[in-house]
Order: sequence, then C-alpha cells, then structure tokens
Amino acid sequence: VLFGGSGGGGGSGDGVLNGKGGGAGFKVNVKSGIIDINGTINVTGMPGAGANDQDTGAGGGGSGGHVILIGKTINVSLAKIDISGGNGGSAGTVGDDCAGGGGGGGRIVFVYQNLTNNTVSINSGGGAAGTPNGCVNGPGAGSAGSVFWNSTTADWPDVEPPLVTIISPTAGQNFSV
Repeated sequence: VLFGGSGGGGGSGDGVLNGKGGGAGFKVNVKSGIIDINGTINVTGMPGAGANDQDTGAGGGGSGGHVILIGKTINVSLAKIDISGGNGGSAGTVGDDCAGGGGGGGRIVFVYQNLTNNTVSINSGGGAAGTPNGCVNGPGAGSAGSVFWNSTTADWPDVEPPLVTIISPTAGQNFSV
C-alpha cells in the first residue's frame, strides 16, 4: 500500500480553517526495464487556506507526496521532481490572526542497477510558515523531505524485460499526480 502525503493541520482561534491535502503517492516498478524521466513529476502538498476574519487561524500546508521508482536502468538526467510541502496559510489583516505551519517535504526512493543522473532537479523542502498578524506564537516551517538512492546488484526477477518503459510528457507538458 502506498499513501500520499498527509493533510495540513487546522488553524486555531475563534474561527478555524482546515489544513489542505498532501501530495499524491505513486510507484513505478518496471523491474529489469528502463525508466526514463524527461519532464516534471509534481506531487507537492497544497498550501494552507489564509485567514480573512478576526481571531481566525489559517490552515497548515499539506505534506509532499511519496514517489517510488524501481528499474534496472533509471535515467533522470533531464527530470524535475517536486515533492515539497505546501506553505502555511497567512493571517488576515484584522485582529490577532494566527498563521498556518508549513507542510513537511515528501519522500522519493530510487532503486536501480544503472543510473544516469547528470542534472536532475529535486525539490524536497518543507513549506514555509504563513505570515501571522499579532499572534504570539507563530507557526513553524515544514521539515525537509528525504531522497534515497539505492543502487543494487540483485538479480532482476523477470526473464524478459520490457523493451522500454518511459515516463515522458511531450514537449511543454508536465506529469503531475
């Protein structure tokens, strides 16, 4: 079972705004095949809702999603992967509104035997805290997520590998979950 990122926490105050959803989760397992990412994978957490009324707490940002890529050969040289957490919602301009905290970054795991990784761009940062307005104890930013590179020499279980398995949007398009 693979779960996406968790939702952000609700605000505090006389009125409370809910936190927003976390990023999606997915797994690509081509065993002895090839994963070629030439585009963008975006599983970021949603930003928290901003407060707009007196004594209302803004919502927290959702955490980043979870990505697992398993293949004998993985090419991420031209990839942009974003598993960052969502920013917390900011306080309104009236009263002592509290802001929402940032969502934590997500997780990504690469399991491979051969890796081409020249210029991959991975954003796993936590979301920024929202801006408070008169609230005594402001929120914190989300913690960074994790990126795990696992090179293996294990035998690949399938006898005939797929010819090519590609995750590649056409020019100018993004792959988002």
